[in-house]
Amino acid sequence: MTEEYEIIQSEWDYRIVQDQSGKKKKIIRGIDYDTTWIKLGEGFAKRENEITFYNERKFSKIYKIIDFETFELIQSYNATTNYFKDKNNVYIDSYMNKDLQILEDANPKDFKILDIENGYSTSGKADYWYDVKIPFRLKDADNFGGSFYQKVGNQVFFSFVNKLNCDTDTFEIVDEREHHKTVFRDKNHIYHKGKILDGANPATFRFIENCINENLRPYYVNCDIHYYAKDDRYAYFVDSVNTIKRIKTKDVNGFNFQVVDGKGIAFDKEYEYHRGIRKKI
Repeated sequence: MTEEYEIIQSEWDYRIVQDQSGKKKKIIRGIDYDTTWIKLGEGFAKRENEITFYNERKFSKIYKIIDFETFELIQSYNATTNYFKDKNNVYIDSYMNKDLQILEDANPKDFKILDIENGYSTSGKADYWYDVKIPFRLKDADNFGGSFYQKVGNQVFFSFVNKLNCDTDTFEIVDEREHHKTVFRDKNHIYHKGKILDGANPATFRFIENCINENLRPYYVNCDIHYYAKDDRYAYFVDSVNTIKRIKTKDVNGFNFQVVDGKGIAFDKEYEYHRGIRKKI
């Protein structure tokens, strides 16, 4: 091909070539050249012993498990969640996982995607959240306001598999305005991402209104994940998707929040706090 044609444009799945007379045409990878290459869709392709994503080699850690002949893409969502199957297994590649994962006990013959945007699927008598095999049925679970917490009977789970030792009757979200809904409480504790926030008082813990209320403050960097909160003893820097940092301020009553040059800054009588880090005023 390269002796007869000049390659004018090369993409992952086709080329534009030109012959000696100047005539151009499009040739398709897997048909006109590189004939062992098979397009799966959404940027994925395979050959006898390799899977690629836009020419980048993928999923090599489980090549010994994959049946390449029957391996196919089931469905893809925004390049962040991809379901595959072969004759033996169902697989998922998503932003929730580091590499291609096998869905435990999922049968490729009856596997169904229920909600690809939120990672829900089912097979036989089992339901899945991304690659997690859920220990109960989705229909029996009550999600707390679209959060990562689920109530099933008299039990509460975080991310479907981590059972909390909490007071189920009083378990609730602290503030619906927290974008990712990660901070909850019961009568005894504050919980973040399924873990108890040591020392926090659930009776007085609250997000600072000037921070959580979009009508009271302008936009600031990371305003959907970074917040400040306080109870009767401490202040807190809340990184919703990571951790909560306790701040030992001497002025918890005066501890407040403001936006300066697009940055969210908390303050008390002596200090400013940038992402929870104290700086002398």
